[in-house]
Amino acid sequence: MKYPNVTLELNINLDKWAALEFLKENKDSYVDAFYIENEEKIKRSLSKAQQDWDIIRGDYFLEVNNLFGISSLTSDKYTGYLSIFNFNPRFLDTKTFQFYYKHPEGTNYCIAHESMHFMFYDYIKKFGFTDEDKVWELSEIFNVIVLALPQFEELTKNPDPEPHNEHRNMIGKFKKLHEEASDLDSFITRSFDLLQE
Repeated sequence: MKYPNVTLELNINLDKWAALEFLKENKDSYVDAFYIENEEKIKRSLSKAQQDWDIIRGDYFLEVNNLFGISSLTSDKYTGYLSIFNFNPRFLDTKTFQFYYKHPEGTNYCIAHESMHFMFYDYIKKFGFTDEDKVWELSEIFNVIVLALPQFEELTKNPDPEPHNEHRNMIGKFKKLHEEASDLDSFITRSFDLLQE
């Protein structure tokens, strides 16, 4: 079984873009100064994040394969860019994402969460969902539910994944749906229907 290789890299230009996109103001000079002043710390953080991820990578993708089946592993490479900001966007078209180097839930959890999005979106193509906002919500809720399962918790060491604020009050309903669902497809379709209500 061949699993995707997740490589972690620095990308100062992507960090600048993220600062502009998420903070809506020019942060280039701050980013440049931060990278210069903290170069060694950032490089050590990147190296540690890669080492930590490499330890769980095989087991993580084995569990993902058990969850989705082999068709979910449609790419052999994802790239995660260390970020000095806690935004953690992902880009489906390029299979790339950012991860905050001091992520409060741990870099392994963040990497697992963001890479799960790629496989989730590939998997759900078969359902033909057209409401992109609801699909995004479903993907975020799905990750919180699935990554809290014992097999993923054991790998990421995060027993209680943090949902987005707008989903916090909804998680209980979706956990119940997951417990009641007979299989993954029924959980996904019932969850999407619930978001449409």
